[in-house]
Amino acid sequence: MKHSPTCRSAKPAGFSLIELLVAVAVLALMTLMLGQLFSTVNTTWLGGQSRVDNFSKSRVLLDLLSEDLRKGVYRSDLCSFPNSEIALYTQRAGFSKGATNLRDVSLVTYSLQPDTTLQRADYAVTFANTAGITFGNTNSLPETANAIGRDTVSGVLGFRVFFLGTNGSLTSAYAASNGLRGFAVGLAVVDQKTLEKLSSDQITTLQSNFFNKASGTNSIRADWQHYMDSQLPWDSYPRDLARGIKIFERYVPLR
Repeated sequence: MKHSPTCRSAKPAGFSLIELLVAVAVLALMTLMLGQLFSTVNTTWLGGQSRVDNFSKSRVLLDLLSEDLRKGVYRSDLCSFPNSEIALYTQRAGFSKGATNLRDVSLVTYSLQPDTTLQRADYAVTFANTAGITFGNTNSLPETANAIGRDTVSGVLGFRVFFLGTNGSLTSAYAASNGLRGFAVGLAVVDQKTLEKLSSDQITTLQSNFFNKASGTNSIRADWQHYMDSQLPWDSYPRDLARGIKIFERYVPLR
């Protein structure tokens, strides 16, 4: 007895063209999603590094300057901040040139360098002063040339210190009639990676603008924020500048 052969449908080997296209589309979609996720994580990471860098630098500098200002010697026979330079006598110990004994009073100066480094110089002195310099005078302090400069932090684009009068006003020059309640300190810093993308001309322009835009009419932070919001030509600078620059302000009261 003969059996008729069973009819079986033949299955094609491998994947069909439609299946391959679907697989490629899914793979492309997954790659795109992973790329976007990596870009977001990278941006967040860089932003976090920038904030940590800026906060670290600003805190170190503001703490150092605040301590100098709080311990400042504000007497009628001593000047402070001559020629728009941050310079004052402060009750912080130090050694003077050629002296072996520690002095209790130091002359301290702060100056912003073209390379964005904020330099602090100090020189231990005595109160023997025959020049007759008065507090708030624009004459230079005689010991300033002897102060030894030391770098503090880099990446500083703006640095201003204003006198805070007893009536709450901010001025760049001391007014004896207004009294002295404390100081307002403004600091604009940029992280190291963004700083490396700025040219020397761009740095010079930013430093000049930050200095001039702080008028004392409002707070330093408000003046600088207004400059950044409405006057700074962002298209002329690296794209990372908007994210990398941070503004800090601190009020230092005198006890």
